[in-house]
Amino acid sequence: MNFDLWQKIVDEAAGLSLISLLTITGLGEPLLDKDLKQKLKYARSKMPAIPISLFTNGSYLRKHLPLLKKYNVTTYVSLNAANSYKREQIMELDDYDEVVSASEQGIKDGVEIIVKAVCEKDLMEGEETVQFIVDWNGRHAEGGNA
Repeated sequence: MNFDLWQKIVDEAAGLSLISLLTITGLGEPLLDKDLKQKLKYARSKMPAIPISLFTNGSYLRKHLPLLKKYNVTTYVSLNAANSYKREQIMELDDYDEVVSASEQGIKDGVEIIVKAVCEKDLMEGEETVQFIVDWNGRHAEGGNA
C-alpha cells in the first residue's frame, strides 16, 4: 500500500472512536515494506494511544527490532514449527534458528513479541506442539487451530 493511501486510512481511522487497534498484516511480508518506518511514525502521530500490532513470518525481524520497539508495536511472529526441518516443510523457509534468535533478542530488548504456531494435523501436532509450548511458554507463545 502506498503512503498516500496509508495516510488516508489512518486519518479516517483516527477520527473514529470505535477504533481500538491498528493491525499491520496482509498479502505480503510487512517487514519488507520500504515505507514501514514512515507508516509507523505517521500512525503513532495520529493515534498515539492506540495499540499497533504487526504479523510477520520473522525472516526480517532482527533488522526491525529497534523500529518495532520505538513505535511500541506488538509483533506476532509466525514461527509455526518446533524445529528447522518442520518450518521448512510448512513455510518453505530455511531460517528457523535466525527467527528464534531474533525473537529471543527482541523479547530481551523489550519488544513485545508473541510467537505463534498453527497446531493441527499435518502441520504441527503431538510432540511438536508440546515442544513448541515448552520452548516458548513464558516467552509469549501462542498456538491454535487456523
